[in-house]
Amino acid sequence: MRLYYILAFAALSLFSSCQLYEDAPTGMGRPGVVLDDEILSLYKLLGSSPHGWRGVMIPGSYQYGGINFCFKFDDKTMVDVSSEDGGAVRSTYTLSQSDGVRLTFDSSNSRIGRYASPDYTLLQGLEGDFELRLESVSPDGKQVVFTGIYSKNKLVLTRLDEEPEEYLAKAKAVRDALYGKALSPLKLGGKEANISVFGLARQLHVTVDGESKLMPIYFTPEGVNVIAPDDVMDDKPAERVGQIGTEILRSLQVKKEGDAYKVLAPDGTQQLDIQETFYDLTQGKIKMYFYEGWASQDFVDVLTSINGTPASDGKDAVPGLISRDRWYQDRTT
Repeated sequence: MRLYYILAFAALSLFSSCQLYEDAPTGMGRPGVVLDDEILSLYKLLGSSPHGWRGVMIPGSYQYGGINFCFKFDDKTMVDVSSEDGGAVRSTYTLSQSDGVRLTFDSSNSRIGRYASPDYTLLQGLEGDFELRLESVSPDGKQVVFTGIYSKNKLVLTRLDEEPEEYLAKAKAVRDALYGKALSPLKLGGKEANISVFGLARQLHVTVDGESKLMPIYFTPEGVNVIAPDDVMDDKPAERVGQIGTEILRSLQVKKEGDAYKVLAPDGTQQLDIQETFYDLTQGKIKMYFYEGWASQDFVDVLTSINGTPASDGKDAVPGLISRDRWYQDRTT
């Protein structure tokens, strides 16, 4: 009797298996064929933009804001990657099948590695992606949306209509104009907000009614965009990032007037001055980051000359301590 049960079960399994495959798509509709066609189409699309694509990489700990990247793909295996950090670095990429279509930057690239390397320890914000999953392509082929495999954040690639270095230069000009600066008070939502720009961490430091908070941002040629969780992940509920009084701050416009830059409130009715001040290092101590080529050579020489100087009598601080970031070899802290 047991043998009959076994034979009957085997026959049922065989019938079910056959039925399963009979109902499955055949010919060009088979899943593997569909994915192969999708991969080939994406290779062609990515390689079809003569100027490449721009996008903002938002690290996993998105509170540190986003970084502008440009990618110029060919339709085979090579890609030139440039960013706010520097010019194009060439490496390879692949498109493959892995729970959908996956884009992998599969050889070393210092532009991506700056944020995607797993052993980097300077900031929690350096948790970027070198692998991304395709989510969608716009009907006109001008935008391609990916999701980071590690961060789960969106990376929206937009077709460039100018060379990457031209686009990045505009975004960097805005960044440099605001980097480390304060803005004259912004009135929004019935409140007055005092705003400072933390360029390295890509944050706005906003104080309203004596309470301060940090808002993650990224720079564009037009100004500053504030990032909220719903801008980053589909499955992460939006918090009220950008809340000032009864309004939500999502962007600030930055316009050049002559040799100076001006900041405009979202409604365009308020013009905010970009302010800077002096810090008396004899009255306190401060940790700073500066870049050779950005800071004056005189400033670099002074700090280098006092490197490791013993503390003065009655002082518990070493006047200067210089170290080098292993990713930014031209940076001194």
